[in-house]
Amino acid sequence: MPLRLITSILTPSTADEDPYSWAVIGIGHAMLGASFAAVVGMWAAPTWWIIVLAYALVKERRDLRNGGWWRDSVADTCFVALGAMYDGPAWWPIAIMLIAGASALVREWHLEAS
Repeated sequence: MPLRLITSILTPSTADEDPYSWAVIGIGHAMLGASFAAVVGMWAAPTWWIIVLAYALVKERRDLRNGGWWRDSVADTCFVALGAMYDGPAWWPIAIMLIAGASALVREWHLEAS
């Protein structure tokens, strides 16, 4: 069951997804960027560029190779870049990402049990 969640995360978005999904995906990418910034340390220009370039080269490049839409890759990278500017408490974005992941797994278990 966690495999389905990971597969969903690694599957490129499509142009025909509903607006709510696009909004949630954007928020998720911003939180991912904030989590990276919290782990790497306080926001600074070199750190910010490293986070954004590493994300684009690892995740979005993979999505494009797997048939992803270039506009989605640009949007996702921009959301990660905005999130990477986060300079608040390190625990907060990490906690949000962990809670969101745990709730997705609980939802998956619930769907599987019914």
